[in-house]
Amino acid sequence: MTVSTASRDTHAPEEVGATADGERYNEGVSAMDKNPSPEPDSDPTLHVFAQPAPHADAWIVGNRNALIRLREALTAILDRNSMAAAVKVSVNDGEWFSLMVVMTGDGDAEGSMGSVQRPYTDEPFVDTGETTRPPYRLLTEEAYRALSEWTEAAVICIRKDPPPLPGAPSA
Repeated sequence: MTVSTASRDTHAPEEVGATADGERYNEGVSAMDKNPSPEPDSDPTLHVFAQPAPHADAWIVGNRNALIRLREALTAILDRNSMAAAVKVSVNDGEWFSLMVVMTGDGDAEGSMGSVQRPYTDEPFVDTGETTRPPYRLLTEEAYRALSEWTEAAVICIRKDPPPLPGAPSA
């Protein structure tokens, strides 16, 4: 598993990983360095409003810093071979949380969109999970823990295929 972080202060990501025997390595990444600078001294504030029922609107409302972090997470997943990312943001009351972003496959197979609980919040549309599962079950326990327990990074992601260790023999 490879964990990628973007520092809260610099917003410059760094690939951090570990081999099966626990040896750590770092690999610099410049893809996110081209992002616009966040607003100085502004906490990334983001609200995510779920759909109450089918066909109702869902909303993501945030300031520039929060939306930049969300874009960094999406970029990490789409352009850098990651399976999941977490964005550290706060609500406008100052309470911080992690917004988890996970890419799935299509269809109904386990681990695909068809296997995930629907997000509706109003009865009778709430998905009880009888044939589906909550989104955190898309990740291994190790990956979920890595995404949910981080503290210093603005954005953290789990890569599908970690880069080879420097100096490691090729397969």
